[in-house]
Amino acid sequence: MKVARVSDLWMVGLTLIWLLIPQYLGATAIALIRTPDEIVAAADSKQTIEVLLPGFVSYRDVCKIHKIRDHFYFAVAGYRGVVDPLTGKAADTPQGGISTVEQAVLRSYKADLSIRENVDVFERSVASFLVKNLSDRQRDNPEHFKRNFSILSKSDVAFFGIEREIMVVHHLQFRAHDEPQVRISATRRTCPGDCEDPTLAPFFLGERDAMQMYWTETGFNKANGLSKNAEALVDAAIAANPKAVGGPIDIFRITREKSSWIMVKPECTQ
Repeated sequence: MKVARVSDLWMVGLTLIWLLIPQYLGATAIALIRTPDEIVAAADSKQTIEVLLPGFVSYRDVCKIHKIRDHFYFAVAGYRGVVDPLTGKAADTPQGGISTVEQAVLRSYKADLSIRENVDVFERSVASFLVKNLSDRQRDNPEHFKRNFSILSKSDVAFFGIEREIMVVHHLQFRAHDEPQVRISATRRTCPGDCEDPTLAPFFLGERDAMQMYWTETGFNKANGLSKNAEALVDAAIAANPKAVGGPIDIFRITREKSSWIMVKPECTQ
């Protein structure tokens, strides 16, 4: 009977880890509604990760709305970086490197800056992270990179909170371009500022087509308030793509009096 050598087991372990490296993250649905008096954000929970191992798809319920500081939060949709397919959390990187958009945001936050000034910092930090992360993917697995570029090339981040008693939303869209080398272009939509109607401004991240269609066809139901309307928008995205988008739905609300969860998974309150 042969006993496996330590080196053999080590190689098997490395191979398994390589096979489980996430190749892309599935869809997300996040809806924000902003009025002059409050902001409500609703997010689905499902995270779908497809990996190199044939037939292996990881589904996890994760938190998609994150706190930066009191009355200042953010949410991410689209390509986020590298996560552990078994836990759904940011993958470990050597020397404490950055592996997700969320880490790029939280590690570049400056307590002495305003929301707008911090968003300027975040834009540069996220763009820098995406260039490095996508360049590494392109170098390490060019075939996969090219095949899945339409997914890997899109990342959306919404920052929202209270700035000098004003409800503010900054929606940043990052788009990657791969020729001749990876570069990132970023566009920003702010409210107040760029929103057509500052009294009622929706923002859709992820499965935006389904939410936009629902908003256009159904409109805003004043009787239900912002929370129920935001929940209905995410429900519409779930109905349109149940394989990649799913509940439970987390809902967060900011007013001048307080910031609080309306609906939330227990693990997201930490």
